[in-house]
Amino acid sequence: MEATELRRLIVRHRHVAPMLSVLLDGTDARVTITDVDGQVILDRQTGAAPADAPTERHAIVIEGATVGWVEGPRPAGSIAAVLAYAGARETDKRSLAREALDRYR
Repeated sequence: MEATELRRLIVRHRHVAPMLSVLLDGTDARVTITDVDGQVILDRQTGAAPADAPTERHAIVIEGATVGWVEGPRPAGSIAAVLAYAGARETDKRSLAREALDRYR
């Protein structure tokens, strides 16, 4: 999965974007999500967590490759895990679609 695909997954995907929004609202997390090149995809700095809360950096790993990072307090690890799962599902769907098309040909 490339950086543009990660951005599209987080910002525009019909299931992932709303799920991420609910997760962020539910945890009231202050997080920054970046792609592997450091480009900011989502910067949510509103929330109840104090500005001096310890931050952690968690990789978004899909098929063994780091495609981005989630930085923030404790919920950041859960958010990275959810994004990794969603990215893996998207990768699987595309792989199955390619395989079906190849068989059709």
